[in-house]
Amino acid sequence: MDTAGGVTSAMVECIGAEIKRHDGRLNAQYKAAMATLDKTQQDLLLDAQRQWLKYRDANCMFYAQQTGGTMDRINSSSCVLDATARRADELEAIAGM
Repeated sequence: MDTAGGVTSAMVECIGAEIKRHDGRLNAQYKAAMATLDKTQQDLLLDAQRQWLKYRDANCMFYAQQTGGTMDRINSSSCVLDATARRADELEAIAGM
């Protein structure tokens, strides 16, 4: 982010790269968690994950509409990044149970 020099498009691109990295973590940890669960728990986690995705997307869309300015893109992208990283951590904890 420091290399973006305050340019919105560069900042969004940088955040996008981090989202991609954490999304990869999230997917890997989801698969690892699913491998440790029985069928009932897998069904519950699948439903929870689907609901979480809907929530994340709706919540972060709110931040995309705050001011109508260029900062909305950064705020929305940051929301997705933070939520995705936290969820990856949660799934990692589930996989380690």
